[in-house]
This record gives sequence, structure tokens and C-alpha cells, in this order.
Amino acid sequence: MILLLLACAGDPSPTGTPPVDDEPTELLPEGYTSFSAARFSTDGTSVAGMASTADADHLVSVDLADGAVTVLHEEGLSYLTTTAWQGGTLYWSGDGGIWRNPASPELVVDDFAVLAFDVSPDGAHIAWSTNGGTSLYLGSLTTVPVTGEETLASGSRPRFDPTSSALAYVDDDAGNHAWMSLDERVAGPLPLDVDYLGNADWVDDDTLLLLGVDDIHSYTLGDAAPELVREAFAAMDLDVSPDGSQYLWNVNGQRQLFIAALP
Repeated sequence: MILLLLACAGDPSPTGTPPVDDEPTELLPEGYTSFSAARFSTDGTSVAGMASTADADHLVSVDLADGAVTVLHEEGLSYLTTTAWQGGTLYWSGDGGIWRNPASPELVVDDFAVLAFDVSPDGAHIAWSTNGGTSLYLGSLTTVPVTGEETLASGSRPRFDPTSSALAYVDDDAGNHAWMSLDERVAGPLPLDVDYLGNADWVDDDTLLLLGVDDIHSYTLGDAAPELVREAFAAMDLDVSPDGSQYLWNVNGQRQLFIAALP
């Protein structure tokens, strides 16, 4: 199976070649009708997410060098499925909670209707929120399934920073982005409003991309205001590549994935 790559504007990008400028490129694995909930792998060479047909949902990995598509898992996925990487291990949410190791699935978090989650880069912790819930949870991965989780805040859609010492999330009560120092358990707002589609991800340990209401901004901690990166109507599922050079997102109601270079 090959990867279908189409440029949204200008000349088409070569098949299997990541974009080299800010023109977004569409990714849709051939034979599938949609590709969503994707995350860059830890080494940045591939993306993994949920690819769907009219009859089935598959967890797939797409190699960004040659366009090869590998089906990783075919059972227990749903419209709530999201993904995350820790090292070379892929985690995903599905029936019954959060799982890892698609070749030999292992239940990590036994929680119904997980909406969004992330795994710390050091592999020590996992954070998650649930569909319809109001709490952001943190659990230790020392033993799995996770027990004795801590309620961190009223919020959702967490993302760990590269040092595993801070967490960006959406403060659903206030309607804005927020972040928390995990060493001190001190939280504070980030200066951008967000709706039910938005999330944030880290470019490095001081800078984030913030998906707001129909736009994407760059923000460095301590600055007065974020800087507009692009307008992005109905964007969702924002993710930044590990080296901070690219970012991807979906558009609510559209079937493809978009990738662009960071300015």
C-alpha cells in the first residue's frame, strides 16, 4: 500500500517526501477514507493514527520517507481513539481504556471513554481525561494497569513537555489553554482562548503551539502574547514533530491529515 500525498496549493510534493515549507500537505493512506488522531513517532520518521474505511478502523503507521503504510491493530477502535508515543512504543485509546504494544496489546489505563491522553517522554507517567468528564488525571506507569491516579486539575487534552516536568492542557472551565509545573503542582493560564477542538503541543521546553478557535499560535512562556502561525478553521488534533520542525493537524469533518513546516 502506498501513501497518497497532495499539496493544498502550488506544485504537488513528491510522494513520500515531508514538506519543506509552510504550504500544508495532505496525507491520506491509499485505500482509506480518512486519517485522524495522528502523532509523529519519537524519531520523527513516521506518523501513527487511525485510518478508516466504510467498514473498518485500523491503527496504522505511515513512513514519511517512502510512504509505506503498516497496519498495527484492527480491533477495539472508536471515534474517541487517540494515540501517543513513548520511545518506540505506541499507545492508543480504545475499548476499555488506554493500551500499548499493538503487536501484543497490554491494558495501561482501565477507564471508560478516554477522550485524550499523553505519555511522558521519560516513560514514568501518563495523563488523561475522559469524554464528558471534568477532571485531568495523572498516573504512574510503574505498574499497569495504572492504579491510584491523581486528579491534577479540572481540564482535558494533556501534553507533556520534552523534559517530562510540565504539562499543557485545556482549562475547560475557563475556556483557555493552561500549563502546570509537575515538580511544584503549580498551574497557570496561557493567553489564548480555546474551544472543544483545541489542544496544545510543545515545540521545546519553553515554546508551545496553541490551537485556538480557528487558528494556530506559537507562544513562548513568559511572553505577553502568542504569535499567529496560521489560520486553521475547525482544526483539531495538533501535534509537533520531536525536532520541532513540523506540525500536523486534522480539520473537523474532513478526511485527511495536514502537515506543514514550522516557520
